[in-house]
Amino acid sequence: SGTLMKVPFKSTRTAGILQPGETIEVPVHIRTSGGGRQDYYILCRYELGKENSQDSSPRHRWARKLLSIPVYPSITMSASLMPSYVNNGEHILSVELMNYRSDRDTGLDINFDNLCVISRHFEVKQLHGQFISDGKTNSLIPVDNEQSALEVGWQERVTLHYLVAPIGGTTPPCNISTLPFSIEGSASLHDAKHGDANL
Repeated sequence: SGTLMKVPFKSTRTAGILQPGETIEVPVHIRTSGGGRQDYYILCRYELGKENSQDSSPRHRWARKLLSIPVYPSITMSASLMPSYVNNGEHILSVELMNYRSDRDTGLDINFDNLCVISRHFEVKQLHGQFISDGKTNSLIPVDNEQSALEVGWQERVTLHYLVAPIGGTTPPCNISTLPFSIEGSASLHDAKHGDANL
């Protein structure tokens, strides 16, 4: 499999044109599977600049590059679902997160912003009492400067619990429950129409 993409040249001296001797950095995010050293083959197609306005067909060349990148797994996530003993049709969702970063010696904390759950017939609500509130220390501690983030240290494991309840009335094609990791944060529910990809 492969990915076809157009490299943006927005930071060049001339928009869209890389001048002779000019160098730019283009960050690329790569989604991997598994850990260890992985090889990525890059095939670039570039067009040469026109010498004059009478050149009709652009000239192009190819450049190949092999990148060997070490991949360090950072987190594991597992989930379990159990029936609720309070109301029929409701369930308790337990999500376990573990931080086992090993890409450097210090600064191995990971901040989690929110959790998104997608379902067609159910909505997910955050159970209260899992964060610090009113000076009482509970199991989960938000980040000091980011009230919507949860900090998990190296080799720490946290478990989050949520209520899964059926949606009453007419259900849309798909629902996204966005659950922030904060004291004041409340879950938001909105419809995902065909073609939406913002999670």
